[in-house]
Amino acid sequence: MRLSRHTLAALAALWLGALSGAAATFLTQVVQARILGPADYGLFAAAWSGVSLAAPLAGLGLAPLWLRRYGEEGYQAHRWLPGSYRFAALSTALVTAGLLAWAAGGAPPGVGLVIALLAGQVAAQLGLELAAARLQLEERYRTLALLQAAPPWLRLGLLGGLLGVAGPAVSVPQVAGVWLVVAFLTLGLTLVWARPGALRRLRLRGHQPVAAPAAPVPSGRAVARAAWPYGLGSLFYLIYFQSDILLLSLLVGTAAAGVYQVAFVALVGVYLLPTALVQKYLQPKLHRWAHHDRARFHQAYRASVRVLAGLGVLAGLALWGLAPPLIRLLFGDAYAAASDLLMVLACAVPFRFVATGMGAVLSTREHIHRKVRYMGLTAALNVALNLALIPAFAATGAAVATVISDLVLTWLYWRGLRRQVFPTPTPRGAR
Repeated sequence: MRLSRHTLAALAALWLGALSGAAATFLTQVVQARILGPADYGLFAAAWSGVSLAAPLAGLGLAPLWLRRYGEEGYQAHRWLPGSYRFAALSTALVTAGLLAWAAGGAPPGVGLVIALLAGQVAAQLGLELAAARLQLEERYRTLALLQAAPPWLRLGLLGGLLGVAGPAVSVPQVAGVWLVVAFLTLGLTLVWARPGALRRLRLRGHQPVAAPAAPVPSGRAVARAAWPYGLGSLFYLIYFQSDILLLSLLVGTAAAGVYQVAFVALVGVYLLPTALVQKYLQPKLHRWAHHDRARFHQAYRASVRVLAGLGVLAGLALWGLAPPLIRLLFGDAYAAASDLLMVLACAVPFRFVATGMGAVLSTREHIHRKVRYMGLTAALNVALNLALIPAFAATGAAVATVISDLVLTWLYWRGLRRQVFPTPTPRGAR
């Protein structure tokens, strides 16, 4: 598949934005890990994992639903907006209230206040996802890159300011307070693109304008029914992406969770590469091609998986080789054990890269239900492996559980694609 100059420029903008945001996020974690120490850093990581697991319930897959509906219906998909905003407001309020109730009555000692402060991330994250969906549909990739890089850099700047004022006596609630301030600022910024009036002025790429919607306007309940597979998929993803940190903190202690989080942060930064290529650039187009251009749909799948496989192998080898000096240089000797964990986790990188490309294809049309089933199976497997391996092998067991889970998910995606999405020979013109 030949890439045009416009495509290369778009990918470059998204990758630079992703790398910039990843750099800021990584530096933020470095600062937090150094000033808090393993135990307090692990406490923060455990609280953040809990909030991250709850966040997908707000909106419950609303942003990917927009990408699908606009890809299939074009401008007629405006009919989904009224119900979308009602559902977004109600679900965000319920999830935030649930987190605050958990913080007040059920959270482990010392974690409740941190969870309450981090709860502001729920609304901010949904706003960021909806704004990003609009910019993806308009193919405004430079603006999208800036939007997604801005919160991490703002967070790093405010954290540096806090460190300058409070010195080494910075506490976990103070760090969580920085995240709360950034959450409010992010929400305000995203409303510029995600508010109802802005969406109705959307300049949709790949479709011709229509006079009026030809189908009825869905209610908030109908929007929820259409969006739930995407939201459930995100929840399953976070369960197998974050459950190891929570279980480590409960079964071994917050210090072990803090060391593991250091290794995990480096891994997350690498995963931004396939995210930029597939989820930010290709995903809206895959929805449109799956419905209107089958040959191009298949071509994009083949090309993206080949590219991601190559990038995944290179990224995994780089992480494996650089892990020891990287961890010691950036985080200090207190986190030296994280280098061995990162070398284990690096084995999962090629699988995760390929699974990202395959998962984007399975997000189209009615294939999303099969994708959610695969993710649910993988999430259950990951929790079971963590419960079996962490008591015996501590953080190393959690890392091995992650590698096995990524391998299984990749195999399930490949099996589903071969059986359900592309069961026939490659369409003519797709080679």
